[in-house]
Amino acid sequence: MSLYRYVESRDELIQLMADHAYAEFPAASRSGDWRADLAEAARRIRRTTLKHPWLAGQSVPRTGLGPNLLRMMESTLALVDGYGLHIDQMLDLLLTLQAFVNGYVLNEVTERDAQHRTGANAQQAQERHVPRVREVIASGQFPLLARVVTESQDNPEPDLAFERRLHYVLNGLAWAFT
Repeated sequence: MSLYRYVESRDELIQLMADHAYAEFPAASRSGDWRADLAEAARRIRRTTLKHPWLAGQSVPRTGLGPNLLRMMESTLALVDGYGLHIDQMLDLLLTLQAFVNGYVLNEVTERDAQHRTGANAQQAQERHVPRVREVIASGQFPLLARVVTESQDNPEPDLAFERRLHYVLNGLAWAFT
């Protein structure tokens, strides 16, 4: 409670913590290839958020406007400046990228926490559900889910899955640059 002698509220404390975390986010540099620049920005956001997992649950507009957040936002917006986009489009592109990264990291952190809490890795956790999964497949009611179980890669390496999904997101954002 003595902490509240220095800050007004929990929200103010989170704002200060977030700004401190964003100090570690290196200023994005522009190469002239929007796709490569946004991909690198996404990777940097992911690294920062994995280092400070509580950031994944925070809304950027609610984390205040500290100097480090402002620097990060300005340098990231600059990545898509000069392509003839309206400022709203520029912001939409970056917020879409941020939402993807936050969602991905939130899943990573949730899995990591579950492994720590239960002592079971993802494979072991899946094995607990084998009897129920067999019932679902045998029912024939969920043919696409059955294919997921029988054909998809089990527990893909997180970095590779991130890159693949980031590619999908960037392909979706490409319309803005045409």
